[in-house]
Amino acid sequence: MKHNFARHRMTLIEILVAMTILMVIMYIVMQTFSSTQIIWRKTGQTSDLYEKARLITSLLTQDLQQIAVSDTPGAEITWSTWTAGLPPDMQIAFVSSSGIGVEAGPDKSLLAEIGYKHTDSRLFRCITTQSETAAKWDFLDNPTSTWAAVTSWEDETLVTDHVMDFTVIAYNDASVDMKTTAATSFDANTLPQYIYIEFTLRAMNVHENQADDNSTDRKFSKLIYLAREYD
Repeated sequence: MKHNFARHRMTLIEILVAMTILMVIMYIVMQTFSSTQIIWRKTGQTSDLYEKARLITSLLTQDLQQIAVSDTPGAEITWSTWTAGLPPDMQIAFVSSSGIGVEAGPDKSLLAEIGYKHTDSRLFRCITTQSETAAKWDFLDNPTSTWAAVTSWEDETLVTDHVMDFTVIAYNDASVDMKTTAATSFDANTLPQYIYIEFTLRAMNVHENQADDNSTDRKFSKLIYLAREYD
């Protein structure tokens, strides 16, 4: 017994409906993929920003918490955040025993002249060790001069880039801002009460190292207490 089945042919309307459904599904998939990419990129940018911020604050905290000062006549050790008393682009200069970047040895001291310089959206850590020549290692040779006399450093290391602004402000026990105050108006041979650090980092495309047009700069700050009073 033979059966004849009529072959079903899709009409134009059915084809259009099928294509529309397929396009909707493809659109949803592409939107989901695009959203996932944006979230992944933003997460990478945020992680990169916080990693840079931790590096900056960690270095400054270690250096500043080991700051060395002295008011011994003829062997004064000073520090400065006074803008007019620092080399160009330098935000703070001091002597520290943190030992970071210093090669230890029997004839070398852990003391080092340290300065943080912000220029062209980059932050540099400048250092000169006691093993260097007197022309560079000069804070003991000229105890009454300002740090502006320092014209060269033993080493300048890039801490990080894309730092849009960087400010270091020191305060004495009366909460007087020492950044815009003349060096003669406070004792640079004693520790400040605390130091406030503020900087802005710009989010970058972690793969192309380019600024993201849809991103915004992020500001970070850190308060470091130095001077302590004991009963």
